[in-house]
Amino acid sequence: MTTLPRRRPHQSAQLRSVVSFGNRVGGHAMPAGLVLVDTSVWVETLRIRGDPACRSTMDQLTAQGRVATCEVVIVELLQGALDGRQVDRLSVSLAATTTLGMAGAGEEAGRLGWALRRRGIIVHTTDLLIAATAHLHGAALLHRDRHLGEAAEALGLEIIEP
Repeated sequence: MTTLPRRRPHQSAQLRSVVSFGNRVGGHAMPAGLVLVDTSVWVETLRIRGDPACRSTMDQLTAQGRVATCEVVIVELLQGALDGRQVDRLSVSLAATTTLGMAGAGEEAGRLGWALRRRGIIVHTTDLLIAATAHLHGAALLHRDRHLGEAAEALGLEIIEP
């Protein structure tokens, strides 16, 4: 079995104290090894000339049953579909993944966004919610999005690179 490239960014203690509160952080028991796949990677796998590394990584994670999604990613994918057939294909693909619940992600995302903004880093709300969801469930994150990467690094998420 091929090992996926991983890195775990450094998380500053100051930021960690702002976004890690209560017992919600990491408090959700999920099967080990889940990877929340961002919309940016899904899109690459759907393109005819998409990044082969993204496609290969997704194929490997799918075969291992490790692909996870969340409601925000589902909305982004379905609203961006080219036609009804693509909506149907996406729905079938998404149904085969683990959907991570987003309870508590709003507050975590808000605190993270506030902390990043104080450091001069602006991250889209959807990216904050995706990063917070991965963090709450202890999932790694697979993405190709600079803004999401900044949020993921701030939370100290494990990042899998395509």
